[in-house]
Amino acid sequence: RPDAAKGEIFVQPQLPKGWESASLENVKLLDGTISITFTRDDKTQCMCIKNTTSAAVRVSDSWKGCVHMEE
Repeated sequence: RPDAAKGEIFVQPQLPKGWESASLENVKLLDGTISITFTRDDKTQCMCIKNTTSAAVRVSDSWKGCVHMEE
């Protein structure tokens, strides 16, 4: 969720257990776009974030996986 007053985008993924992947691509947000791809298997889950906005991205502490930030 974007928080323009704080200049940040807060990401808190909550995918259903049966989902192995999901993505949001080129979502217009604030002054740019954001794309987020989630993948997981039996052992790991990862999130790749591409943010072209001027806002910082903050991932929830509840996310127990890797995070890759792309420029």
